[in-house]
Amino acid sequence: GIAVDSPLALEFVAEAKEHLTHLSDDLIALERRPPSEWAGSVQEMFRAIHSVKGTAGVLGFSIVESLAHAMETVLE
Repeated sequence: GIAVDSPLALEFVAEAKEHLTHLSDDLIALERRPPSEWAGSVQEMFRAIHSVKGTAGVLGFSIVESLAHAMETVLE
């Protein structure tokens, strides 16, 4: 993996935080909608988590990659 204080790692953290903020907002929004309207939001959440997983894998952050994979499984 790369050093956690490298520019790439710091960029990953910033991007992951952005994805997680949107994910949190999307989860809250799901509570306000009937399940019949969840498909689009769930797909957006899946894509965000998939992006985090992919970048974590490239950077060698295996724990984050594994967590993101588990989150994908839940969203499926």
